[in-house]
Amino acid sequence: MFRSSESKKEYLNLFGELADKISDGSRTFLKILSDFQNYEEMRPEVAAIEQDAYALNHKLREKLYKSYMTPFEPADVQDLAGKMVGIIHLIATSTKKLGIFRLKQPLGDVLQLTLILDEAITRIKGMIKSLGDAKNFEAILQSCSEMRGLKSAGDDEFYKLAKKLFENENDAFELFNRKQILAHREEAINTCEDVSGVIEGIILKNG
Repeated sequence: MFRSSESKKEYLNLFGELADKISDGSRTFLKILSDFQNYEEMRPEVAAIEQDAYALNHKLREKLYKSYMTPFEPADVQDLAGKMVGIIHLIATSTKKLGIFRLKQPLGDVLQLTLILDEAITRIKGMIKSLGDAKNFEAILQSCSEMRGLKSAGDDEFYKLAKKLFENENDAFELFNRKQILAHREEAINTCEDVSGVIEGIILKNG
């Protein structure tokens, strides 16, 4: 079991807030894709969410350095927080590049990978919110297994979309820039699976 119930609650509250920020970033990115003409109005929302996520990561690290007791191994606290922040960083980077590159419409290929990413983030959020109760561990481990399937789906979708892009896009700048956005989507999905792996390890060590 976790080492300290009070410490567990404080840490998991912060991780829960971080998961909420990641979910907010994903949903805002989806809004941008559906209403790209208002990109400039929505872009700052993602930047603000990213900064909030960094602030939460800082709080977790600060708490870690000052704590005598942590709910699970300090290395796992750092690893989990770092990988979760990595997801929102990739979302924010994709958002910025959408504005810089000004890809041709429609953005259906980007949307396809983003929907897989949003599903992965929803599962991460559920895992984090359930992590405080050992009764949920079996269900979380099942979600971790399903996350590996989502990663494979993301890899397969990226391959198909990139292949189609290289076969049909004659504009070299469009091809390069669109592939970068798609690659960020795939990397974010892979990072979700990394987060899932850290959570799985925490449960196996503390269950």
